[in-house]
This record gives sequence, C-alpha cells and structure tokens, in this order.
Amino acid sequence: SMRAEVEALRDACQQHQWEAERQAQAAEAAEAAADTAAVQAKHDLSVVQHISHNVGVMYLGKLVETASARDIYADPKHPYTRALMSAVPQPDPTTKAQRIVLSGDVPSPMNPPSGCPFHTRCPEAMAHCKQRVPQPTNVGSEQSPHWVSCHLHGSEQTPTGPATADA
Repeated sequence: SMRAEVEALRDACQQHQWEAERQAQAAEAAEAAADTAAVQAKHDLSVVQHISHNVGVMYLGKLVETASARDIYADPKHPYTRALMSAVPQPDPTTKAQRIVLSGDVPSPMNPPSGCPFHTRCPEAMAHCKQRVPQPTNVGSEQSPHWVSCHLHGSEQTPTGPATADA
C-alpha cells in the first residue's frame, strides 16, 4: 500500500540520517583527539554538513564554491552546488524537494572545455561562459566569506539557457 511505502521510505531516510550522524561523530572525535584540522573528500553531502565547519565544492578538480558549511547548506550559489544539494535525501518523505538533474556527460579533466568548466552541463549557462573562466567572487562578507566562481555572480548576469558546443 502507499502508506507502507511511505513508512518504508521514512524509515530508510531516518536510517541514512543516523548513519551520517554516526560518521560525523566519529570524525569529530578523531579531530578533537588529534586537535588538528582535517581535509576530507566526500561525495555524501548528508555527512559533510555534520562534520565540517567549512566546505569547498569542486568540479573537474577546480574549486567552484567555498564557504562555511552553514552558508553552503542554507544558500548554495553555484549551479553545480545547487545540483549536488538537490540530490541529498530528505529525512521527511513528504518534503517535495526539486531535484536538479544535470544533462550531458562530465568533460575530461585532462581536456576541460574552454571558459567555465561547468558550462557544458550548466542549466543557467550564458554565452560568455564558453569563453571566459569565472573568477572567484566573495558574495558573503569579510567576516563570513562565501566564494563562488560563476559568471552568475559577476557583472554579466543574464542567463540564456544551456550553452552548447555548437552555439
């Protein structure tokens, strides 16, 4: 029945959340014991939000966004970060999160596209994204910096749809 499916989904989401919290507690305990900072590469963003003070999001080996974990999770700026965040399972199955599905293939990091490395998959790409590499811009404050490398947060901010290789 639909009710049983919803309950099973809720249980699975809660289990995932508990596992993420356990991983976060273990990482925090290890960091506290060593009294050092740690750099961790993770693909499970539900874990990252629990174990990190600061987050850097990379695409093709380049940082596209960096900020405090609180700021990244509350207000992701880069289209790639927003797509990643939309894939994080929600503990409440009644929550209707809009999943952002990226089109196209991931380009080779050995032969990245010209301009912004994300323009071939970006749903908000503009014509100049194909030509110019975006520079990091602080869209936060001096006390709470939020760096993003995206033309949407620069001087030319008129999305025209996905930039294609033949456009």
